[in-house]
Amino acid sequence: MIPNSDDADGTLLQGLIRAELLAVWLEHWGYFFPAHVAVWRFIREKRPSALGEVKCGYDTEPWFSGRGAHWFMETLVNRDDFVDLVERIMYAAADHALATPAKERGFLKEKEAPGIDLAAASRLARIVLEAVDEGLRTNAIT
Repeated sequence: MIPNSDDADGTLLQGLIRAELLAVWLEHWGYFFPAHVAVWRFIREKRPSALGEVKCGYDTEPWFSGRGAHWFMETLVNRDDFVDLVERIMYAAADHALATPAKERGFLKEKEAPGIDLAAASRLARIVLEAVDEGLRTNAIT
């Protein structure tokens, strides 16, 4: 059986989100920051010419800079379909994290990492790649 490309992309994005949830302190989960970093990394993996290397941080809110950052922050992360899926994934992750000792510690340990819904990750991957392809086609990503 040939693997479904949506599932393969979803699995990749699922792993990237999980990695960012483990890497980012809980106090910086606002504005869905770990998911946004994961999506940036996903785009770099799937469409390497679209965005520059990830340059980001979290002060009072997340920031991204470099090639494609304006498009990423102003266009992609404001799409309703994108927000709906990222919200679903991140709220489930936050609910999970707050029920673990990570709440007091401020970060997740490997064994505390939440599962990420593959169906949601696959749909999000598809939305992201379609948006990136459109942005490249129209020269909106600069």
